[in-house]
Amino acid sequence: MEKKNKSLLVAALTSMLLFIVFGIPTDLIPNSLYIRMIPATPLDYVFLGATSVMLGGYVGLLYYKRSGGPREDLAAMGGGLAGIFAFGCPICNALLVSLIGSSALLTYYEPVRPLMGFLGMALLGGALYLKVRCRECRAK
Repeated sequence: MEKKNKSLLVAALTSMLLFIVFGIPTDLIPNSLYIRMIPATPLDYVFLGATSVMLGGYVGLLYYKRSGGPREDLAAMGGGLAGIFAFGCPICNALLVSLIGSSALLTYYEPVRPLMGFLGMALLGGALYLKVRCRECRAK
């Protein structure tokens, strides 16, 4: 199997694994382990799918090219975190509840969750773009 096909397989498997790993604790994949405190919106599912696919694609490109810079890695990490905060239940996030409080989360954070999702998608898209356009990678 050539390297390009292996990297596509790595990307697909990583995307599926991330979808499951992110979807179960956020209760976007129904399960008996977790209960979501606020109802999920269709946009939550879009952000879950897009975050999983884009992070999986990034991991596939990492496998394929094995080089790059800290800019892409930082953008991918920031985009992944923003995506997780976008589709996750804000009341279920113990860290946010302990730092800010549940009423403040619902008042101030809940309305900007979609913006976090779009920011995450932009960062992940930028990371993928930078990884594909990596000049020193193409020279090898």
